[in-house]
Amino acid sequence: MAESMKFQYKDYRNPDKEVLSVPFNSKRKRMVTVYRSSDPGKYEVHVKGAPEILLSRCTRIIGRGGDVKELQDRGEIEARVFTRYARIGYRSLLIAHKIIDAAEFDINECRANDYTKLEEGLTLVAIVGIEDPLRENVKESVEICKRAGITVRMVTGDNIDYARSIAIQCGIVTREEMDPSNLEYKEFACMLGQDFHREVGGIVKVPDPYSPDKTRDRVGNPEKFAQIARELRVLARSQPEHKYLLVTGLKEDEKNVVAVTGDGTNDAPALKKADIGLAMGITGTEVAKEASKIILLDDNFSSIVTALKWGRNIYLCVRKFLQFQLTVNVVALAVAVVSGFAHFVVPPINAIQMLWVNIIMDSFAALALATEPPSDKLLLERPYGKTESILTRSMWRNIVCVAIYQIAVLLTVMFLKPEFILRTTPDREKNFTKLLNTMIFHTFVLMQLFNEIACRRIKSNEFCIVEDFFNNWRFIVIMVITLAVQIALVQSGLRGINTMPLSIEQHGMCILLSFNVIIWGLLCKAVVPEWFFSFVKEEDTVSWACPVVDAERVDGRKPGQGGACEQGQSAQPRPRWPHHRPTT
Repeated sequence: MAESMKFQYKDYRNPDKEVLSVPFNSKRKRMVTVYRSSDPGKYEVHVKGAPEILLSRCTRIIGRGGDVKELQDRGEIEARVFTRYARIGYRSLLIAHKIIDAAEFDINECRANDYTKLEEGLTLVAIVGIEDPLRENVKESVEICKRAGITVRMVTGDNIDYARSIAIQCGIVTREEMDPSNLEYKEFACMLGQDFHREVGGIVKVPDPYSPDKTRDRVGNPEKFAQIARELRVLARSQPEHKYLLVTGLKEDEKNVVAVTGDGTNDAPALKKADIGLAMGITGTEVAKEASKIILLDDNFSSIVTALKWGRNIYLCVRKFLQFQLTVNVVALAVAVVSGFAHFVVPPINAIQMLWVNIIMDSFAALALATEPPSDKLLLERPYGKTESILTRSMWRNIVCVAIYQIAVLLTVMFLKPEFILRTTPDREKNFTKLLNTMIFHTFVLMQLFNEIACRRIKSNEFCIVEDFFNNWRFIVIMVITLAVQIALVQSGLRGINTMPLSIEQHGMCILLSFNVIIWGLLCKAVVPEWFFSFVKEEDTVSWACPVVDAERVDGRKPGQGGACEQGQSAQPRPRWPHHRPTT
């Protein structure tokens, strides 16, 4: 600003004349610098900070003509200047100064009274309105978070009018929720930090039920906190302890998953208290980074959406792999037990073949199913509850139904219709038993390959198993390698592997029996109800991952005080989660 008015501030700022510098912090919300004046025996005190704090400490004002007069119309200045600035999204900064005698200046005394003596009797120089536009994609990112089941709350050190304006621009809150005359009005949608602290009773120490000799933090008035938390979207003029209080209260509900972002040392308690702490990689202090579990390298709110998408994708990939592996284990165990009781001279699947199955089941399947790239559709689904079973009812249905089919097919090949399956008889084929075992082994492995394809889509409403099939080249490569090695093992007829070459007709029979795994699985999804597996714990209501981000991260401002909080709320009924939420 000084340079735009053709002033070089460096010509006026002489480090040799600086006597005292009190930096800005989130608690004081102002900074003070003291210089030696050009007049002997005088000091210049320069102050800048929050207008609502400093205006009451100003007794004089510099008029338009440069004349100094008594400051009388503080209410008019507040209404016409910084309140109006805040409502249109400008951050206000009050600049003031005064000149004092050297005899009045005592550094030790200033430190003892928190420098308040230096900030009395100031002369108001100017109130500056700073426009700080939102970063790109911030509003879209907030909307995505809402659709993903996240309730976004902004916790900031700015005044309530400015915080409300930014929250409306970001889509965190609507104008209707702020309007008392509107039906959508929420009484506690926007609060001051000190009012919030007073209403919920602050932090109290209570005995820890798990460690009687220890205590834990708890909200003083849980009932009032629950009432406020349902509506709270903006917490203005907050201190670090207010953010910690909010996180503590949200975590008291075991269904809530709370994530906090911050950059300052004072944010460390809240970052550590939260389920997920996210620190700023560029502007964050080392203390904040050490207290966090995730570091956002670009300090961008949009990165939270990316982290959310990848986190859900990883969890989904783990579930896919578990469903596949459990199915293989159940079938392999059943084949081994049956062949043992049937007193097979040569087991249908020998040790070397089982080692190959283990490679398919563990290493190859993990690489294929765990490398699925994330889809934007993951952000349209409901979040996972903290106490929800990793194996859902839908997964149990898939595991049981597919395992039953595979076991039935293998037992049919073993005992009921071996001649029909093999397309030959013991009279025509002298190595009939070896051929039968080869068909069992080949069919078993091919069924796992087709089941691996089916496991790409494990949810009840997912019937298109080839959707985005070509988005994961690793999956395709692993499937091709597995199939090629399997055919080579069968056709080679190596002695240790105990196989013999199959004809094209026999290969076709194995493929036909194996491909039906996919059809059978889709049929079970459509017909078999999930309530057959009601022993699996699934929450009717869950809460959702909630980033608590600095307000500066939301609107693109430089790091300072405050933060934004997001907390999960109750979901809609569990079955068939829609691709959009009626409410986040």
